Amino acid sequence: MARHYMRIKELIAATGLVMASATVQADDDALLLECRGAEEFVFHVSIEPPETAKLILSTGSVSGQATISDNFYQLYFPQYSSYPNTQVIVNRLSGLFTFESGNADFGSESPNNTQRSGKCTRAKPEDKL
Repeated sequence: MARHYMRIKELIAATGLVMASATVQADDDALLLECRGAEEFVFHVSIEPPETAKLILSTGSVSGQATISDNFYQLYFPQYSSYPNTQVIVNRLSGLFTFESGNADFGSESPNNTQRSGKCTRAKPEDKL
């Protein structure tokens, strides 16, 4: 468990997911979510219907696919440069999310994957600086 916890911290530090004051912007018709988990784990997601999503990090953004149902946003971001495959599932009713990155065998509780959870809220696109 401690080894898995350290891997999570290393991955967060390596990918820049801890956002202190990053500028976040999205297209006018996109839904922008701010998602927060434990230990200052913060990221933004822009969902642009019908099937596009962006994972917005302090170091840039990664484009991916969005599947939108009545109850969930299921988002998949393929491996890009040094950033691993990532899946984010957000419950549209509660705002609760699961975030998993690593191998594309998501949902199988692979010890090689990083898993986080927390809550998303709507965010307003605005310049911070």
